[in-house]
Amino acid sequence: MFDHLNYTLLDAARMGDQLLLAKQLGPLHDSLYRGGKEASLSSVAPYIFQFQHGKSFANWLLKFGWGNAWGVLLKSSLPIFDLHKHFRKFLMVNTEEGKSLYFRYYDPRVLRLFLPTCNAAQLAEFFGKGIEYFIVEDEDPAYAIRFRLEGGALRQNRFEATALIEALPSPRLPKQELLPETIAALKEAGVLEQVLALMNGKPLEPPPPQPAAVMPDPLAAATMRVADEKKEQATKPKGKWNMFD
Repeated sequence: MFDHLNYTLLDAARMGDQLLLAKQLGPLHDSLYRGGKEASLSSVAPYIFQFQHGKSFANWLLKFGWGNAWGVLLKSSLPIFDLHKHFRKFLMVNTEEGKSLYFRYYDPRVLRLFLPTCNAAQLAEFFGKGIEYFIVEDEDPAYAIRFRLEGGALRQNRFEATALIEALPSPRLPKQELLPETIAALKEAGVLEQVLALMNGKPLEPPPPQPAAVMPDPLAAATMRVADEKKEQATKPKGKWNMFD
């Protein structure tokens, strides 16, 4: 069931320090946040990653992230930049009271409850023309749920996931050296041991399931002191998707 998937949406707020290793193992990725205030929220942003079955990133994500509500998986015929544009449309929603809120659809606990409540028009808009299906963790992480559109109607099927995940080969984790100035900055920030553990193939214990919270990205904060990188500027989503239409 997992071998046809080719993308995943991940929630940095749920992953904490594990996002660093995700970026190392999955180099083809992009944050859904852009410009202004959102650029400062990289440690809690949603990201889109390419997912290739049997590769180190995919194996690592399923073995260490499954059951911790890190994100959702999907199959799509669209290139990553088109999917990036598509999913940015749904970052904000309007409530019945007219308030604008961030919509955490990339959290599997949200998506598995939200999709069955959508009408036909909302489903067509959310799936678009190039998304075949989504796979999310069930409330019982031993199982997964696949959501797809058939004839304009939502279909879902539940299947056992644990055995498929346990059968995957162990991921090959990267080993990489840090520059002296980066080491000094990480040490000053008090996160050097955490980063070295991740880079040497020792993922930190996954955090216990809990409501999403703002968690810092230590490596991003530290490396900002030793690198002067231009940040990509782009406009925010132009529209707000109203889930109550």
